[in-house]
Amino acid sequence: MDTTRETGRSGLSILHDAVRRKAYEMYQAKHWTNAEILLRGILCAEPEDAWSLALYASVLRNQQRYREALELIERAFALAPADDNILAMRSELHDYLRQLSNDRRAH
Repeated sequence: MDTTRETGRSGLSILHDAVRRKAYEMYQAKHWTNAEILLRGILCAEPEDAWSLALYASVLRNQQRYREALELIERAFALAPADDNILAMRSELHDYLRQLSNDRRAH
């Protein structure tokens, strides 16, 4: 079956979309390690996939890997600065890190 001719998209593109959906399901189910594995695979094939970078940043945040999360969300934002979802995720992460820093100083 030639999916490119029928849908205008390659089979690989369709597969990547399915893997992205599965990664998001893993994220929602709080299966951070499984989501991370899927997202790393996607990003090996498509390193400039802003949505996957942003989702991976959220996974890392939930694993308390803040430095890595910040690097990834900044990369996602650089690739898609007009994407409202990525902008919201970036703001949320910055706010969370600011609050975390303030809490540490208070103790």
